[in-house]
Amino acid sequence: MDDNKKDLNLSNDELSAAADQTAVTEDNFSSAIDKSQEYSDKALDDELEKLAETFRQELKKAQAMTEEELIKNGIIIQQYEDDDGVIPEEELCKCCGEQRRDKKYGENYEYCKNCREAMKRYPLSISGIVTLAAMVFVAVVSVFGFASDFSVYNTIRKADEYLSQNKKYSALTLYDEAITTLDSADIVAKRLYLKTAEIVYDTMPESIYSLEDVSYRIESALSDFELGLPIYAGYKALNKEVLTMQSTFYEFYNIMNSEEFADHDIKNDEQYEELMTEIGSIIDKEVSITYSDKTIEMVPADEAIVRFCQYMLAYSAAKYEDSYQYMNVVYELAPSRLWLYAYELGITELQKGDIEKAETFANALYNENKDLQDGYVLYSSIERMKGNSKKAVEWADKGIKELSENAELYRMKAMALATNGDYEEAKKAVDKGLEKQQYSYIYMVSLVIENELGNEERVEEIKDTMEESELEISDKIKEYLKGKITAEEIFTEGTGDVE
Repeated sequence: MDDNKKDLNLSNDELSAAADQTAVTEDNFSSAIDKSQEYSDKALDDELEKLAETFRQELKKAQAMTEEELIKNGIIIQQYEDDDGVIPEEELCKCCGEQRRDKKYGENYEYCKNCREAMKRYPLSISGIVTLAAMVFVAVVSVFGFASDFSVYNTIRKADEYLSQNKKYSALTLYDEAITTLDSADIVAKRLYLKTAEIVYDTMPESIYSLEDVSYRIESALSDFELGLPIYAGYKALNKEVLTMQSTFYEFYNIMNSEEFADHDIKNDEQYEELMTEIGSIIDKEVSITYSDKTIEMVPADEAIVRFCQYMLAYSAAKYEDSYQYMNVVYELAPSRLWLYAYELGITELQKGDIEKAETFANALYNENKDLQDGYVLYSSIERMKGNSKKAVEWADKGIKELSENAELYRMKAMALATNGDYEEAKKAVDKGLEKQQYSYIYMVSLVIENELGNEERVEEIKDTMEESELEISDKIKEYLKGKITAEEIFTEGTGDVE
């Protein structure tokens, strides 16, 4: 036993403490004695002997253990010392458990100086680093997911903002961008389809081809069942309306392309009347419309579209009084369809000298869609014809600010400047317009301006270009080149234009 004690290098007190933990305690002994009445004397002796034997075995085990094993098994408590002596357990560092807590940082500071310095260099454990990496990964994935969603919703937000400013083409472009993104994610953007159907109906960006687009958007958003619900009755009616307009146009084209009228000359009054009567008869017909579920319905033709077709025929035949009358009928039948009549009727009223009516149509066009040139062009034309070239230029510039690639607005500006005799600035404007687009009217405005500036070589060049492009010089410009009318008269009298 002395040898074991030596090997353990334990003091008498430490070994005694270890033995105490494995010994039969007074409580154990008392408990056993209390039960002695249940045993015979022999049985009691046997029980006591077993307890004694257990004590001896546990003592031998303790004596055979190393100091580390005794500490590990909690038989003895390892003590640490520093310059101030033995460190009480409650004063030990919570991190290493060996050094005294550094109370310079507060009475309740839990770490020693060495651990504090180590934590500065290695603030995270391996498990902490793994956890942090996982958190960063989740955060990055979340950010990308949010960014993707945010991009769509931000696009819609910008579109809503454009719509609130009545910039309908800009809004439509962004709405369609959002629809495409959502469609690629198998999400039907019902609200956007319906909203854009209304925008397309109001503006008809692709003329009559937009009618089919309106129907497509409505039927993409709503099932056949939904179209039958009262809540969507307005969209069902709109779908039927555009399909009816489309079928009515088809009836007009069928007449114009038929063999019966193939040889008709609309310059011939009799043949013109025959053709006009045949087109007018569409009003009394029913046209067929086909829905997305392939069902077909016969409905009355759209009278406003019939009158619009008669207007187009009359204008093509140079029957301007007839065209004016038909356009007014369209206005009376479908005042909400500005795209059918407002610009043409506004220009006609201006040429007839009814400035107030012309301004009414200009205002309606401008407020309906600020992305459309018509409102700016009509307002600029009105001011030019009134002799207010400064305001005419302002309206042209206002349009250019919104539609910088629109050649017609530069042409309006050039004509307004020309009426004020500012031909150098007018040349800059018309040249800018020619960079955007080349067509007969802008070439003729350029011809007048170059002629006023004495640029004969450029005048001949424009003539040659128009001839090569098979673009006719109007009678009005021919009269001007002969010196019979002035440039100012071209832009302020009659139609106020070069035709």
